[in-house]
Amino acid sequence: MAPLTDDQREVLDPFIAGQEPDGRGEIDIYCPVHADSRRSASLNVEKGVWYCHAGCGGGSIRQLVAAADSFVPADGRVAEATRPSNGRMSELVLPTMREVVHWHKRLRRERVIAARLYQQRGIREDTMRKAMIGWDGKTYKIPVFGPDRCLWNVRNYDMRPTMGRSKIWNTRGMGEARLYPYGVLTSTTMSEQVLFCEGEWDTLLALQHGYSAVTRTDGAGKPWPHEWTEHFAGLRVYLCGDADDAGVKSNEEIGYCLSDVAEIYQCHLPYHHRRTNGNDLTDYLFEFHEEDRDAMLLDLIESSARR
Repeated sequence: MAPLTDDQREVLDPFIAGQEPDGRGEIDIYCPVHADSRRSASLNVEKGVWYCHAGCGGGSIRQLVAAADSFVPADGRVAEATRPSNGRMSELVLPTMREVVHWHKRLRRERVIAARLYQQRGIREDTMRKAMIGWDGKTYKIPVFGPDRCLWNVRNYDMRPTMGRSKIWNTRGMGEARLYPYGVLTSTTMSEQVLFCEGEWDTLLALQHGYSAVTRTDGAGKPWPHEWTEHFAGLRVYLCGDADDAGVKSNEEIGYCLSDVAEIYQCHLPYHHRRTNGNDLTDYLFEFHEEDRDAMLLDLIESSARR
């Protein structure tokens, strides 16, 4: 049998859900054939075979992937009772990992849409792949993952909003405040310094330039969830909110809440302060050619003032 290929791994990634093979090449996965919540199946990445211990059978991974259109989503569709404005009960259907993978593949196919993301937000293809950014035909999709690659949220981004709509918003039913990307804070290669940015795009751009960076998914200036504090203990935290009222409020709130556990530095973006829609880290980096942005980001960090 042939070993697992990169293309096969991409199709099966929602069912692998962050697991790595053991010494024999085995991975416990959610069975793609039945509604599985217990990792009832296994595959061998070296031999290219799979088997479901719940009775679905097994065979080659090549045959399994060929039947991908009939897969049952690993995490299912989570439904909860909601009451819309008309007073009648309805079912809230949340996105699944299968949809995240579908949106991601669509963005990779639609080269013009991917190029627009690079032109306007600086996000390269390698970063897009790592973050599994997607496209549903109208909006960009930013999946927010928790431990074991569980899907916490899908952030939606409209580059050209109309009728006073927001540019970015949480998927309904998934709006709990989260740190993004969570994996940065739990990585074994975590740097001793981390940029706290305002928004996913600034954060991804900083990561793209080699810096540990995070943001929060509920917007700037909100109360700080104290359970987040432990993630920053012993670190140097560089606050990089936008040059507007919300950005200043966010920097002050984060700095105050982390001052007992971390060294706090204030990045100074060289822009006039605005009440709303202030310039951000992406605006700053876009003032320079891409080959100079690493150096200019380093300069911004090194010139930060200790709070």
